[in-house]
Amino acid sequence: MGPASFPGDVSQLAGEAGGDEVLLEVMADCVSGPGMFEAFADASRALATWHEGGEQGPRPPGRLVPLPQPQLTALERVWAEPLYRVVHDPDGRPRALRRRREF
Repeated sequence: MGPASFPGDVSQLAGEAGGDEVLLEVMADCVSGPGMFEAFADASRALATWHEGGEQGPRPPGRLVPLPQPQLTALERVWAEPLYRVVHDPDGRPRALRRRREF
């Protein structure tokens, strides 16, 4: 038994005759990096607006919600930036690979 289908699920189209063209049409806003970023941002704003409006009407699809920009004091910025650069590792590569700039 595979994953449950959901409204708008186009995963079954891959491999079918004409499926790639249909999939590309459906996913057109997510083909480029900026387009995908905007699609995610639009979806998260729609869900946040729905929550802020008392959850009235049909729930928008998705689970992303925008996070507020943190407001740091000058002192917090002084220690946070070096700590961020040393500790935070968004891509998960081992330190040796990051130093060699390899993947």
